[in-house]
Amino acid sequence: MLTVFGSGARAHPAARDLDIGVLPERGTQPDLLALIRDLAALTEADIDVVLLDQGGR
Repeated sequence: MLTVFGSGARAHPAARDLDIGVLPERGTQPDLLALIRDLAALTEADIDVVLLDQGGR
C-alpha cells in the first residue's frame, strides 16, 4: 500500500518533494531504490519514502 502525505499531498505551492508512505505486504522486502526511481520518473518530483512497518525497531 502507498499513501501520500505532507505538503505535496496538499498541492502546497512551496512543496519541494513528495512524501510517500509504503506498507509492504508481510514477509516481503520492497526494492526501495527502484520504487523511488520509478515514482520520481512518473511524478517528476523528488521522492521521500517512509516504511510504515518499521515503527519501534
